[in-house]
Amino acid sequence: MKKRINLGAIVGLLISLSTLGYAASDSAEKYFESGLQKYIKGDAVASIKELEDAVRYDKGNAKYKNFLVKVLVEKGSEFYLQKKTKEAFSCFEKARQYDPDNKKVNDMYSVLKKELFPGTNTIENISPKENTEVLSKMLAEFQKTQQQLIDKSFGNKDQTLKGVLDKSSEERQQFLNYLMKRDDDIKNVIKDSQNVVTRNFNSAIIMFILGIIAVTAGLVYFSFKLSAKREASFLQHQEKILLSMVKNTEVNTNKMLSASSPFELIEGSHPKNRVKGVEIIEAELVDEVDYEVAQRLLVPFLEDKDYKVRANAAKTLYKYNHEKALEILKSMGKSKERFERLNAVFALGEIGDAETSKILLSLIEDNDYHVKRNVLKFLQRTIKTKKEIFQEELFEKISKKLTEIKIKEGWII
Repeated sequence: MKKRINLGAIVGLLISLSTLGYAASDSAEKYFESGLQKYIKGDAVASIKELEDAVRYDKGNAKYKNFLVKVLVEKGSEFYLQKKTKEAFSCFEKARQYDPDNKKVNDMYSVLKKELFPGTNTIENISPKENTEVLSKMLAEFQKTQQQLIDKSFGNKDQTLKGVLDKSSEERQQFLNYLMKRDDDIKNVIKDSQNVVTRNFNSAIIMFILGIIAVTAGLVYFSFKLSAKREASFLQHQEKILLSMVKNTEVNTNKMLSASSPFELIEGSHPKNRVKGVEIIEAELVDEVDYEVAQRLLVPFLEDKDYKVRANAAKTLYKYNHEKALEILKSMGKSKERFERLNAVFALGEIGDAETSKILLSLIEDNDYHVKRNVLKFLQRTIKTKKEIFQEELFEKISKKLTEIKIKEGWII
């Protein structure tokens, strides 16, 4: 009997341990997703905090660690360019702690250490004046290598999860074998006290059943009471919702009747709704021959404060007034805001003709990694799939530039 109790306790313990493990993994994934979102929004400091929590919950996850090291190095480089050498050194020191075997991280750390603490043993033959140039080259090499690691980590997600589960299963089996062996060692003691254990077990069963009955009765009582309270609350909320729907219907109907254009109908709504509005206009204008109608519908969206709405509107307008559309996209491509430039690149790349390729070629040296990567991707795709639209001189110029960047900077397009 006691053996059954012990086995039940073991199984319960194993289930609890397994549940805690899955909870930690789920927490790590949530922290990672949160950190990834903050990184995309440009908040590297908050992103680092979330990613560190993800790594803390799941220390063996290469995806989390590789991405955290990438963000730390990028933020450290940003601090260094802002003359905040101590903050930069702190970021590289953290990156080195998370990935001590990464030679490129160690080299960048050594360069900064030499600048902060002259006289220490670091990389030889590097003067202080050369630090910025050396760090820039090292950062470019690091980004290529680290991105490959990150891509590999994301691509092998299922295989990694399988390995973790197999290892966890093996550890649980080893623990169970240990407990079973210990149970065999005390078998004789259990036999000698069998009568006492039986009586105690029967008493425990009776008390347990009585406890279950009492708890069940209490739960049933409180369940009925709570159900009645919830039903009353639900009816009140339902009444408020219905009244609110009536008011909103009146407001929206008045707005639709007074609106003079599609833009006025969705103005002030979420940017996703305005983007969808542009897509609907584009679909409706497939067979549209009246250019004035197209421009009247799209021009208001060109002044939208959201970069994606503005870029999509310019892309759609290109078919009807390419001069105006190119003017907008060129202006966005020169913006100091990286997301504005990135949306301009996507719009130009999706148009994909000779004129937009010229503009993309002018943006090929952008200092933002994501902007430059997409410029290279769209140019490569356009010259491969639409070679016939290019004059020979422009085609050769683009091809030569792409080849030069691939060889010189090691880009994988």
